[in-house]
Amino acid sequence: MASKTEGKKKTSRTSTSSKSKGRSQTKKKTGNTGGAKKTKTAAAASQNSFIAGEILIWVTLAVSILLVISNFGLAGFVGAKIAGVMQKYIGWMAYVFPILLFCGVAFVVSNRGNSVAYIKISAAAVLTILLCVLLQLLNDRGGLIGEGIADLMVPAIGVAGTYVVVVILMIICIVLITERSVLRGVRKGSEKAYDRAREDMQRHREESIEKKMQKEQVREQEREQKRMDHQVSVCRLIPHWTGSWKSRKPNRKPIRKNRKNAHRE
Repeated sequence: MASKTEGKKKTSRTSTSSKSKGRSQTKKKTGNTGGAKKTKTAAAASQNSFIAGEILIWVTLAVSILLVISNFGLAGFVGAKIAGVMQKYIGWMAYVFPILLFCGVAFVVSNRGNSVAYIKISAAAVLTILLCVLLQLLNDRGGLIGEGIADLMVPAIGVAGTYVVVVILMIICIVLITERSVLRGVRKGSEKAYDRAREDMQRHREESIEKKMQKEQVREQEREQKRMDHQVSVCRLIPHWTGSWKSRKPNRKPIRKNRKNAHRE
């Protein structure tokens, strides 16, 4: 009886282990199939978004071209009305707006989900409005947008203050769009100018030292030439002195002899 019960326990254990193995294998299979389905759906979604973005870019390109030819009166009465509306609201920026529109849409589509791209697009939009204000201040060609903002700012801070604020904000927008610091460029330019000035000073100093050395060499050569000339003149005078002394010596001897003879007498 004990052997029968032990055999039953072993068979039950083996059956439970086989069942657990089968369940784990089925779970793995279902997990693999689920992961494959997720990757397929993600790939399909990305493909669909890419196609939608490309269609949006092409549509925006068509609209931009129509806006450009509308500004030049080549798109019929509808284009003329559209051009009139653009020039009414944004003034001379209507000629640049189609290009900005296409570039902005293409940039956003190609950088979808990037927060930096959204910041750059916002900065570009603000820069367009500031250009309208600047055109309004210069020659009253900023449209209703530029006129409205200028009418708010000029009474508050004056024309000069409005120019200062608009220019500073434009510089900030350009820095945000290009991600390049204007002050860094100024600093680099000042460093280059300083290095160039220092190199010029060093070169002038070296040139002055070389000139001094050349002058010293010329002076030394002149001194050496004077010494040589002096030695040559002395060498020329020595034979003349010796010759004159020898020519005088024989004349003295007879005079001495005559003096001796005179004493003897």
